[in-house]
Amino acid sequence: MADSHANLMELTNNSPMKLRSTEIRKKVKHYNIPNHAHELTFSCYRHRDYLFDPKACEIFLEELKEAGKLYQFRLWAYVLMPDHVHLMIYPLQSKYSVSDILQQVKGKASARYRNYLKETNVLKFKTHLVQTKRGPTFRLWQPGCGYDRNMWSSDIIHHAIEYIEANPIRANLAEYAWEWVWSSAYSRETGNGIVPDDSDIPMDFK
Repeated sequence: MADSHANLMELTNNSPMKLRSTEIRKKVKHYNIPNHAHELTFSCYRHRDYLFDPKACEIFLEELKEAGKLYQFRLWAYVLMPDHVHLMIYPLQSKYSVSDILQQVKGKASARYRNYLKETNVLKFKTHLVQTKRGPTFRLWQPGCGYDRNMWSSDIIHHAIEYIEANPIRANLAEYAWEWVWSSAYSRETGNGIVPDDSDIPMDFK
């Protein structure tokens, strides 16, 4: 753990722009280090725009909120794009598992959305079915854990939150970040949805 932390600290000598691609940007492997925030990115199955459905977004945010209580983490930023999700979380416990958090949120959301479609829209439900060895299987998410980037410095956290919340602007889905309903920018502006708890964000950011 000491060697890993030393390697992480060495990266703070890089510029913020360079850190966007080098500060623990990785697939699958998670570094569960106390006092680190995590920028998480994961996609819908085969990058399909399943999150254009408001109900899918509502269910996901409800499960994200519940997971925050269960696993004790702060939600600092989020945006639900049509085909992928960005989160910034800050675990409060010294021992935690990003993998467990993701499995809880994604698994619960997928199961609830599957049941919702089976009851309300069978045709749409069938578009989520994928043939596997076990037979037709419902898919909402791309298999795997996606990307996870550890963060600990206020500058990097600040830039990452801006990057996350600006996704709808870059995708030409909104002119201003707060206009995108499924985002922390919207929640901060309106008080609706899940309003991020920024009480533990480094003071330099505030």
